[in-house]
Amino acid sequence: MTRIGMTALALLGAMSFATAANATIFHLNRSVGGGTVVGTITTNGTTGPLATADIIDWDLVLSAGIDFAVLESGSSSVLIVGNGLTATVDTLTFNFASTSSYVLFQSPNIGSGETWYSMEGIGFYATALGMLNASLGVESVLLGTYDPNPVLSGPSGVATFTSSQDIAMPEPATLSLLGFGLAGLGLARRRKS
Repeated sequence: MTRIGMTALALLGAMSFATAANATIFHLNRSVGGGTVVGTITTNGTTGPLATADIIDWDLVLSAGIDFAVLESGSSSVLIVGNGLTATVDTLTFNFASTSSYVLFQSPNIGSGETWYSMEGIGFYATALGMLNASLGVESVLLGTYDPNPVLSGPSGVATFTSSQDIAMPEPATLSLLGFGLAGLGLARRRKS
């Protein structure tokens, strides 16, 4: 076998290991106290407990009465602590009974004390400050600057968000490997003739 033929076979073999990751978009429509949270959270397709790096995009509209704010991935931050946020192929779930778990979307950045949407398990930040009974998880929305009394609810059980579609996200090397493989095969065939 010629050197080009071996190179082409090696490239085709490498292509078989390249896979596409699938991002998943989950839709939120939550009532939080007297406010609402509506929008989407996009994950990288990971299933099981999620970490901060698994959230790749979000677009959330927070409202409390006539006031509203938008949290987007380009102008706000996300933080996930613990294993309370889990994903399957078609659902994203936060378990409010999980201890020391926390999901926070905040603008302009984490810790700024400004606009946020959070889901907190038993024994985390808000319950530690005595805002609600320590035996409940907390879901909160804050519009604007820090207020010691944000819009709160004390949910129990789980919050479940459903997905609508998967978005194919090809690995960056996939197309280049395909191109090199086809070019190698073309060169090998041309040399034979």
